[in-house]
Amino acid sequence: YPQMFTEPWGVGVIDVSATYNLSGAPRTIKSQGRMELTAIAGRLNGSTMLLEARATGSIVRLSWNDSLAYVWITNAAGVTETVVSRARSAGSFVYASVEYVSDTSVRVILRVDGAASTVTVPCRSQVTTSPYTTARILGEGSGGGFGIGFPNTTGSLASWVPNAVISDRAGSFNFLRVVPSVEGENCADLLNQQCEAQNATYWIDETGVLRWWDLERLESRSNAATLTSDDDIADAGFTWDHSLSSVKRSVTVNWREPVAQGGWRTATDLWQGSGQTIDTTGTNNPLEDWINVPDDEVWIMPDLSMSRIGDSGSTMSDFNYGWGSFYGGVIAGSGDDADSWAQQQGSLLMTVERVTDRSFKTWVQWTGVKPVAQRTPSEKVASALWSVRRSFDLPIIRGKKKYTFGDMAYEAAQKGPDTAPDLVIDAGWWIQDPDQAKHTADYAAARVTVPQPVLSSVALIPFPGLQLGDMVTVVDDSVSRLTIRGIVVEDSRSIDADMGMSHAVAIRPVSISRNGITWSEWAQEARPKSWADWSTNQNSTWQQWGTDPLGKE
Repeated sequence: YPQMFTEPWGVGVIDVSATYNLSGAPRTIKSQGRMELTAIAGRLNGSTMLLEARATGSIVRLSWNDSLAYVWITNAAGVTETVVSRARSAGSFVYASVEYVSDTSVRVILRVDGAASTVTVPCRSQVTTSPYTTARILGEGSGGGFGIGFPNTTGSLASWVPNAVISDRAGSFNFLRVVPSVEGENCADLLNQQCEAQNATYWIDETGVLRWWDLERLESRSNAATLTSDDDIADAGFTWDHSLSSVKRSVTVNWREPVAQGGWRTATDLWQGSGQTIDTTGTNNPLEDWINVPDDEVWIMPDLSMSRIGDSGSTMSDFNYGWGSFYGGVIAGSGDDADSWAQQQGSLLMTVERVTDRSFKTWVQWTGVKPVAQRTPSEKVASALWSVRRSFDLPIIRGKKKYTFGDMAYEAAQKGPDTAPDLVIDAGWWIQDPDQAKHTADYAAARVTVPQPVLSSVALIPFPGLQLGDMVTVVDDSVSRLTIRGIVVEDSRSIDADMGMSHAVAIRPVSISRNGITWSEWAQEARPKSWADWSTNQNSTWQQWGTDPLGKE
């Protein structure tokens, strides 16, 4: 899982190796006229990053380091080389157009922050004529906003509009060490789970763009509008939703800590058979089975190219050291006869099919006279087989790494009333670090262990510019004498048959203050003084005093 971080323009990524299938029908530079690549070159960190499109026999690449951005093209000799470069800075928008000139030449335009360099260079014919099917993002540098397209006119891709804008937490980013594969889940459910785990919220705005906000960051936004009871709030005013049942005694975050086992070799045991015997005929020949990854595990790069043990010396060496995945079997000996490898008396074959990243289907077929046991010999029938590997159950599937999730919990220190119910946030694998669990629990506890009212309906004189997520201030000098600062969490608008528009919003307060002065506050100031003392320093009429009774204090 790559490391992500907050940038002024959104979210950046570093230390990534990812391959994507290009969507739509495969396209060529010749048929479309051009290919364009875009990215935002992120912070300076001393490393490089690249975005490249791949076709059979050709590569078009946009890359950058701390000082320069480059375009690479595969030449006639089949070597991918730099053809143009420009200086870049942190957060530069880099943009490359590769246009068709002939089957063996292209015009390359590299733009960095609006300034451009153009060259026409020879290339391998596959660069222009082969369909591009995959894209790759690779490197330890930093970047974001990656895109590849085949527009009709030069520069079209520069006007792209993101379908998601992420304003995540500044500072301590929630970093996931491993992400289990997900099949058949609803995307909205996944987003809701992630929001709950990370103290965030999301919505889709009126332009169709998904907006993701960290709640602390959202609460710190500057005001988008000030709504006053005299000018902006309609006659219906506003109502409070203040349910005491929403107050909680405590907040606990359940999270899952991944523990890694493995390294760079394919030497981590993921699954092992039970040494099952296969008859020559019958219901278990061929033997078909399912392997399902346990719910608390994630397998990294399982080796599905099964090797048959006993076939060669090199295979035997890897088997002894525990490297790679193996199948095999023996014909059990009787009396003084030793076990013998199954392939010496018949045909033993096995395949493994990846159905999903969490399920695999195995198929084993035995053709022979005697039943075969899926294990290694119990006696030393091969000098190369170590004794520790004798009577070893097969098959065995290994991979590069295995993560096992352990259940963890963190309870916030801040508490509410003892009679209130507890709140449990089941973050699951969306939190994998104790500091992040603490952050989520403490943030939630600060808000749910005390009453949190909501302005459930604020009837507005139509205010078309107001949006979900806007920070607003509601000033009511007429009734409640309160100033309320909060986030717009609901927005309802309608237009009737006479083209009359109604507009209402719901606001979750962040802070509340009084506009007026209470009798107790006035009394606290006036009580210590005699009438004579109090009257001598007013120097104002009764009307002036009534406007600002504490003005002289």
